[in-house]
Amino acid sequence: MRTNDALRTLRESLNLSMQEVAEGAKVSFRTVLRAEKGYPLNPGSRQRLCTFYGKTADELSLVPQRRRGDTSYQSQPGPEANQNANNLDMLQATIQKMQVAVQNLEKEDIDMNHSRRFFLQTLGVAGIALTAASDASLYSSIVAQDKQGQVKNVSVSTIENLAQITQHYRSLHRAGLAIEDGLRGHIGLIQSALENTIHDRYRCELWRIQAQSQLLSRQSATRKRELGRARTWNEFAIASAQYSGDACLMGAALGHLGHLYLTWQQNPLVARQLIDQARTYTREHPIQGWFSIVTAAIAATEGNANECKTSIAQALEIAHGLPKMAETDDPYYTDFDTVSVKAFAGNCLLKVGEPGKSLEQLESIDINALSSNRHASTLYDIACANAAVGDLETAQMYAFRSIDKAFDTDRLYIIPRCITLAQKIQERDPHNAHASAIVEYAHVTLHKKKL
Repeated sequence: MRTNDALRTLRESLNLSMQEVAEGAKVSFRTVLRAEKGYPLNPGSRQRLCTFYGKTADELSLVPQRRRGDTSYQSQPGPEANQNANNLDMLQATIQKMQVAVQNLEKEDIDMNHSRRFFLQTLGVAGIALTAASDASLYSSIVAQDKQGQVKNVSVSTIENLAQITQHYRSLHRAGLAIEDGLRGHIGLIQSALENTIHDRYRCELWRIQAQSQLLSRQSATRKRELGRARTWNEFAIASAQYSGDACLMGAALGHLGHLYLTWQQNPLVARQLIDQARTYTREHPIQGWFSIVTAAIAATEGNANECKTSIAQALEIAHGLPKMAETDDPYYTDFDTVSVKAFAGNCLLKVGEPGKSLEQLESIDINALSSNRHASTLYDIACANAAVGDLETAQMYAFRSIDKAFDTDRLYIIPRCITLAQKIQERDPHNAHASAIVEYAHVTLHKKKL
């Protein structure tokens, strides 16, 4: 799919903004944006744009919406379609791998009846259209073996399969899917394994997997009212990490708790204490770079621009020195890499009054390199940075994208932030059309979620 350069050039030659076209043609801003990106439009929207510009649909290169059953119109998938296809492939592979891991555990006489129920819930949330999902024989081998629901035969393969399932849950989480219900059953299964082995090495590995699963549950809480649950999972993870004997995992768990205190409890003092404590467990490990970026966020909250910038530089230096890592190479769930640091940096620089430098960092990243569950907040930061430098049209576009992504990934707490951004614009210009459009779109989206 190609962008409609002719339509955009015509609008710009008339010295019109997208919002002005939307108001004049009596269509939504989103319709104008989609038209200029080359997406198909419904007949009503196409006609209104033609009437507004005084040209035919062919002259404006407007793409008609494909009718059901009509094969005459064929289009090549655009970047977003390709990305969605890639996401679907990834999720399908993840689900299939989880199925194998669950079946492997069952073969060891482990009762999967309880965990299977949560696992199936996760499949339902993911919405994966696997052909096998409708085939009852897929799970025919996953039956209750132990009526007491206990893991009786803990072995190396048991641990490997539990670790695999934990990692696959993380993949689903990074794709922006709700997984906490499934994780509860999985965590219970790990606990059962712990209760049925006295092998010290096995127990250390199980505690390690348990800590990772609990950190994942902590990160799965996405609403402010879930603060108590998030803190509890994080505190459980710290205890599990301590039992595992993994010092770096212990430091990471403390770091995650520090980040939670900063972002959800607005308590930079306790956050800084926890990060300082976390550093003592990981003196020479690259995770120190992640601690630096959290420290930058703490400094930004406190208004300390110098410490903020110094910490960002330290984090970038460490990130640049790291080889490109796979998701499985990040056992501490920090997602620490150059792209992640720049996304954090953009947010921090906004807070210390450096919108130009913030935009420079944010525009230098490929947002698709971030996990899907972080897209909405990054898009919101880009909207804020553009608003701060006075580009309200671009700010509105990114606010809309942020709202859409927040809706898709259940990060609804981002949407009120977009409303707040619009209200700040309206404080300077009460009748600003871009701000009004953001507020309207946010409220429509929130209402849609309630339906």
